[in-house]
Order: sequence, then structure tokens, then C-alpha cells
Amino acid sequence: MTEPIRRPPPARRPRRLAKLLLASCTLLFCAVVGEGVLRITGGYRLFAPRLEPVRSASDPETVLAMAHDVVEPFTAHWRAARPDLDIAWLETSPPPPPAPPRLELPLLPQRDWLLNYYVVNEVLLRSPLAKKLMQAPNLTLPDEFTVFEPPGRKTAPHYRYPASRTLPTGLMTNQFGFRGREIDCDKPDRTVRIAFVGASTTVEAHQLPHTVADLVEHWLGRWAQARGLDVRFETINAAREAIKSPDIRAIVTDEVMPLAIDYLVYYEGANQFQPDGLAQHVAIEGDYVLASPPPGVVGNYDEVQNADSSWLDGIATWSAAARYLRGALAGSKRLAEPEKPAQHLTLSPEILDPNTAFPLERAADVLECGVIAADLDAIRKVVEGGGARLVVSTFWWFAQDGMLLDPVWAANVHVHLNRAYWPFRYSTIRALADLQNRFFVAWAAARGVDLIDVGGELPQHEQLAIDAIHHNQIGVRLKAWIMFAALTRFLERDLEAGRLPVPDPEPTPHHPNIGPTKQVPRAQILGH
Repeated sequence: MTEPIRRPPPARRPRRLAKLLLASCTLLFCAVVGEGVLRITGGYRLFAPRLEPVRSASDPETVLAMAHDVVEPFTAHWRAARPDLDIAWLETSPPPPPAPPRLELPLLPQRDWLLNYYVVNEVLLRSPLAKKLMQAPNLTLPDEFTVFEPPGRKTAPHYRYPASRTLPTGLMTNQFGFRGREIDCDKPDRTVRIAFVGASTTVEAHQLPHTVADLVEHWLGRWAQARGLDVRFETINAAREAIKSPDIRAIVTDEVMPLAIDYLVYYEGANQFQPDGLAQHVAIEGDYVLASPPPGVVGNYDEVQNADSSWLDGIATWSAAARYLRGALAGSKRLAEPEKPAQHLTLSPEILDPNTAFPLERAADVLECGVIAADLDAIRKVVEGGGARLVVSTFWWFAQDGMLLDPVWAANVHVHLNRAYWPFRYSTIRALADLQNRFFVAWAAARGVDLIDVGGELPQHEQLAIDAIHHNQIGVRLKAWIMFAALTRFLERDLEAGRLPVPDPEPTPHHPNIGPTKQVPRAQILGH
């Protein structure tokens, strides 16, 4: 009898490999889909390699409802304080402007924005200091720099935004390189123009859908319609991040005043309130390094590598899932201020006394108030010389002794105060911020300049904050309402007196100081 043919058992290893491959592909697919869902729900661009925020489309009512505990008392206060203003306007927004052409460049870390996205002051770019700074490690340099030639060959302002572009950061500009919708160089008849100047806290986070200027223009239109005023309003946002009062002075003189403005609103108080400036007024015991806490004391920013960086920090710039996981691991325990060295203010009691006016004759001895005062005086001269009025605002700092912060909502506030401003205590920052605001109040009173007390009227609440100085959508909207309410008082006075609108003294379709840019090769700048 013939033996039956025995077939070998099927190989198990290929089957196991196939199952493993299938499981791996399934997990990868789920991870990709999950990352996509988290990006969409978290407000990030879906297909960008890095996490790239997109302009929020949330309606104002939904946005304000996210911070009910702070918004409800705010609206109740203003309903009682200003019954002539319809608080329902707080939940309205202007229509989005048409998006200008996109600047087709990848999203880079913020340290690279200036040289890659912006139009740089050519005089400054060719200076020895700029060439030295461009040697910094990890700095991405373009093959060509886009530059402008400043009037009078001044080194200020350091840069402008490119004209009529949508930047990779989300910021949209008009023909003058200002954030916001297009306006003409010639001011239309019966139009009141209000320009806002400052730094990042005035231009606002680039991905936010509106700035204070946008909202104020919209609400003033509602206000004028409700009162039957034969006047329309235009606002200009000439702010840009990381600048100081000398830059603002140049922007006002060369860029803003040729547009025949009626008011100039100055809001800035952070870039001349830096740790090295604070240190001159604070005696601190023991050894420390400014803006460098010991390892393990405080969390970290994304894209910053130091002893406190974790693997989640490393990938949170690229993955929404990693960012959510990091937030979940933070738990629910509120963040207290870390232990800090003993310290006390060294300024004299008469300067620190909150119940007395700031002594303007001592401005040069306090922080950078002397420099700011000189620039404000120059700004006031050129603004009033053009028939307009200057309005100064106090500055909002979110810092209170003993405050406890939400580990997710206010994580950046905690990092900002305890890393960027190490080793200063919250109470120290609060005292010096209040002192700087007393300077603004005293300067405005002495010069007869209108003042808006944003620092005093905007609530100290983490649900308004991106960090200790910048505002999220909710904070921007409440800050805008405070400015809008104050401006209506000034407008009522000046419209009744016939001082508005300021006539356009030299109508022209072209701005005299903002013109074509040019490209300069990197090798020419660096001398290669």
C-alpha cells in the first residue's frame, strides 16, 4: 500500500509577522486619525508638520461662555456703569476681511520670524550688532533678506510686517503692513481714524481672529448708528511684537501720522519691564541667575531645551496628542508659586507709596520710565502737532501674591512668571508693575493727556490670559470693551466741541514713507 503523502504544517512565523504588521498598521492608522481629530478640535492646521494654530471660528457668545465666572460680573458692572452702551455688543464681531495672498513659507519657531517673514530695517540689518546676533546657534537665516530703507536712516523701527500678506503665523496685513483690513491712504470725509500702537500685547497673538482695534472699530460703528452720528470710524493697528518706546516713536512719526489720524492710543508696558531692569530695584539674598530657575522648579515652554525639558515638551510642538497628554499628566492640583530667595524692594518709600502720585522728576531712576517719558513727550508733540490727540493706557500684568493657577488653563502663566522672571516673587512683580502704571497715570495727568485704566479695570483672572501679559480671545474682547467705553467719552467731548474729524492736510493716494521693499543677499550682509 502506498504511504499517504504527509504535508508539512503551514509555517507559523509568516502568519505571526502578518498579524503583527496588521496590528501595527491599525495602531498607526488610529494614531494618525486621533492626531487629526485632536488637531481639528484644538484649532490647529490639519496637514502642517508642526502644530500651526488657525484663526478661530468660534462665535463670540460661545467664546465668552467659556469664562462665565469672569464675564458675568464684568458685563454686570458695565451694564450698571454705562447704561448708554448696549452690553449686547460685546457678543458681536466685525465680518472677517478678505484674506490677502499667503506668504508661502513654512511655519518656523518665533526666533526665526524676524529675518524670514518680516521686512527688516536695512540700516539696522547692516549694523555690527545685527551681524553679531545673526551668528547665534540654531538661527535659521534666509538666502535673501527683505528690507526697507527707513526715513532719515534711523535704526527704528527694527522691522515692518510685509504688506498685504497672510503670514504663516496667521497674521493678515494691509497695504501698509499693519495688522487688519485694508484702508486707503487718503482719509474719507466724515471719518474719525484711531491708531493703536504698542508691541505684542496690542498686535495680539497672530492666530486670534480679532484685535482690540478691530473690535473697537466695529463697536464704534454700532455706537454711532445708535446715536445717529454723521461720522464713521476707522482703526489702525500699527503695533508689532518685541518693540520698545523708541520704535513706537518712529512708527508714529513716520508711518501713522501721514494717515491723518484723530486719536493715537498707546498701550505697552512689558518690553521695558524686563528682569535686568527689575533687578536694579530688588535686593535678593543668595546666588541666582536671572530668568534661569534651578532644574525642577518650574515647567517649560515648547521649543525650549533646558534641564526641565521632557520628552513630551520635545514633541508637543509637533503633536496635538502629546500636548493633550502633557496637560492630562499635569493633573488637577493648582500650581503655587515656587519657593524663591528672600528679597525686598530698594526704592525709597515716597516712590513706592501707592497713595501718592508718581514723582515724574524721578522717572529716570525707576525702571525705564525715563526713556518711556522722553518718547511719550516726543510722540505727544508730533501727534498734537498733527491736530490729533494722544491717549495713554495703563498696562495689565497678571501677577498676585499667593495666587494658585490652573495647571492646564494657566500653565504658560506659571512658566512665564517663574521662568522668564525668575527669581522675582509675584508680590515683587506686582509692586513694580503697579509702580510703572502710577508713572503712566502721573505722566498723563501732568501733560493733560487722556488715560484709559486697562491695568486697573481688566480683571485679574487666568481665563483671560495666554501668559502673564498676553490675552486670549476672551481677554482681548474685555480689554477692547474697556477701551471702547473710554473712547466714547473722549469722542462725545471732542465731537461736541467740533474738533473731529481731523481734516486730511495732504490728500495723496500713496504713503510718503512706506514704499517698495528690496531683497538683499545674505552673503552681502554677512560679508561672505
